[in-house]
Amino acid sequence: MTRSAKVWWAVAIVFTLVNLAGEVYAAMRWEVAHACVHAAAMLVGVYFVWRLAPGRAESY
Repeated sequence: MTRSAKVWWAVAIVFTLVNLAGEVYAAMRWEVAHACVHAAAMLVGVYFVWRLAPGRAESY
């Protein structure tokens, strides 16, 4: 895994965790639309974390 790939993987993880926290916060405040936006963004982040995971390319 190159250094650039590691950086993007870390960015995807942070993005996902921030959106998870934002979703929980929005849901606690009963802001449904806001929570849904965070949920969608979190799913995008999860997808990129999965795609950029170290060792994934070697396993296929």
